[in-house]
Amino acid sequence: NINYDWFQRTAFACVEFSDSVLVAAPTSAGKTAVALYAIRRCMAGGCRCVYTAPIKALSNEKFCDFCDLFGATNVALLTGDARAGRLETAKIVVMTTEVLVSLLHNEAMLDEDVEDVSSRSALMQSLSCAVFDEIHYITDEERGTAWEECIVLLERHVQLIGLSATVPNFLHLAAWIAQTRHTRCHGIFSRRRPVPLVHGVVPCPPANLVEVTTIDQKFKFKAYQATLQLTFAYQELRSLRDSGCGNMISWNVKLFPSPLMGILFAGHCEVLAKAEGKGGRR
Repeated sequence: NINYDWFQRTAFACVEFSDSVLVAAPTSAGKTAVALYAIRRCMAGGCRCVYTAPIKALSNEKFCDFCDLFGATNVALLTGDARAGRLETAKIVVMTTEVLVSLLHNEAMLDEDVEDVSSRSALMQSLSCAVFDEIHYITDEERGTAWEECIVLLERHVQLIGLSATVPNFLHLAAWIAQTRHTRCHGIFSRRRPVPLVHGVVPCPPANLVEVTTIDQKFKFKAYQATLQLTFAYQELRSLRDSGCGNMISWNVKLFPSPLMGILFAGHCEVLAKAEGKGGRR
């Protein structure tokens, strides 16, 4: 009973034809629905799929989400320093992109026995779909080669699902994937943002969030000025602006008994920390 958006329905149709698809849509627009559709189709056909994420924290989050959706027995996690689930039986394997590169190169992972090697081989042989979340990382100067290698080395029958909210040249990327893999790859782009993006300020002392931009990204100057008046005296803030890091830290410690986090030059950190530590604070 979900009323899917047009770009989701279009992507579903591409998935049904076993074509690769690159979905570029704003954050919270529903790109994950395309990945879930491809995963369910893959599982219904008795095949297996991998879901890659650029960072371990996102991989761990997706692993928990998929365990709730598909059952813990059907999901496994494989990152550089963490494993969960049964790799030999899992239908969905969540991993970082660098781990998938290692699998494609048949590289042994740390603390891996013979059973793990056979499980990895079985996974790659039965793989029919690969989802690349945040595929715009392919443009990263240092890590982008991992995404490129995966796209080049995966078997041609493996369906690719690329998701991104910030990929700048999605049509060129889709064309490159199609040319490289000699298969169809559709680029689907949507500008519609169903969840409005606004900027806000939480005044101190703690208060409710005050929005300082409108949905069409116009700055609400009066609302911003009101937040300043709700804080401590504006003139005091201006006087502290040029008083140096040490005075600013002392001012924050007096006003906020909770822990304080800041970014300072490395050479000043130890001196300031010792000065504030004399009062029993660390």
